[in-house]
Amino acid sequence: MKAFYNGTIFNGDGEKYEGQALLIEDGKVKQIVKEGDIPSQAEKVDVRGGYITPGFIDVHTHLGVSEEGIGQAGQISTKRATRSRQKSALLMASIL
Repeated sequence: MKAFYNGTIFNGDGEKYEGQALLIEDGKVKQIVKEGDIPSQAEKVDVRGGYITPGFIDVHTHLGVSEEGIGQAGQISTKRATRSRQKSALLMASIL
């Protein structure tokens, strides 16, 4: 089980959770709990103030959907932007 904490969680229905953690088990969302209630056996993942969204994919982006190091000068790949948490940490169901 993984616990993603220290960020803002959006549930996709307009609700926003702060000071809480998203629990993922077997690749699926299990529960949202208060950060103080994260199970001791959970692997804790600090999202460093980023955003956790349900399967959010921005299909209109100017980051460039390319591998690292490929693309026009000045562009940054989506992969690198996500890794470096520029602007926010976007956690998608596909990478959990």
